[in-house]
Amino acid sequence: MAVSRKKGFTLIELLVVISVIALLLSILMPSLRKVQRHAKTVVCQSRLKQWGMIFVMYADDYDGYLLEGWYEGCDNSGVWPFVVWPWREDNPKLSYCPMAKKPIDSGGRVPFAAWGTQDSRFYGSYGINSWALNPPGDIVSTEGHLTRNNWRRVDVKGASKVPLLLDSQWVDGWPEDIDEPLSVEDQNWRDCGDATLSNMRRFSVNRHDENVNTLLLDSSIKKTGIKELWKLKWHRSYNTNGVWTLNGGVQPNSWPEWMAGFKEF
Repeated sequence: MAVSRKKGFTLIELLVVISVIALLLSILMPSLRKVQRHAKTVVCQSRLKQWGMIFVMYADDYDGYLLEGWYEGCDNSGVWPFVVWPWREDNPKLSYCPMAKKPIDSGGRVPFAAWGTQDSRFYGSYGINSWALNPPGDIVSTEGHLTRNNWRRVDVKGASKVPLLLDSQWVDGWPEDIDEPLSVEDQNWRDCGDATLSNMRRFSVNRHDENVNTLLLDSSIKKTGIKELWKLKWHRSYNTNGVWTLNGGVQPNSWPEWMAGFKEF
C-alpha cells in the first residue's frame, strides 16, 4: 500500500508568502505609528488635565491666586515643579509628555526632549506660562517682562483663552506677540540668541503633528496649532492680532520652512 506524503511549501511559494507579509507590514506600519502617536497624545492630554486639577487645588488653598513662580532675585525653590510637589501625589510620570521623556542634557533631541534632571523634582517636558502666575507686588519686572500684565488668578475673565501649562522645551516662559518662531524644527531655544526674546520658541515644539497640547487657565485642554500659539492671550496686554497672525498681516513666506505648510491663524 502506498504511503501518502504531506506536500510542503515550495521555495517559490514560501518567498511569495514572505513578500505578501512584508507588503502588508509596509502598508500597516504608517497606520500603526499614527495610532501610537495618537495614543501618546491622549495620555499627554490626560496628564495635563491632572495638572489642571492640581493648580485648582493650589488656588483653592490660596484664595484663588496661583503660585509666585520664578522671578529675578528668588531662588529655584519658586519654580513651579518644586512649589506644587505636595499636590502632585508623587507621580513622576505627570512631569512629562510621553513623546518627550529623555532630557536634552542626556541626549534627548528637540522637539522630543525633556528639560532638567531625570528622577528629580526638576524634570519634565511641560512649561508654564509665567504670565499667569502671581509674583510679589514689589517685583516690577522679570527679564524685562512687566509683571503688571500677569493674570495672577484662575478665575479671570477670558480664562479659556489663557494658556497655563503646555508642551515646552523649558520649565517656563514669558511669550510676547513679537517673538519669532524656531528657525528649524529641532532647534534648541537656548541657541536662539537673547533668551528674553525667544520665549515663544520654548513652546513651539512639534510633538503632536503640528499641534501643542495646552492646559488653559479654566482647566480645559486644547490641541493648539503651532501657529495658533500667537493667537492665545498670554498676558493682559498681549496682542492676539500681532505680526505673526493673519489679522496682523503675516505672509506664508514669513514663516521658517519647517512651519510653512502649517495651518494659519
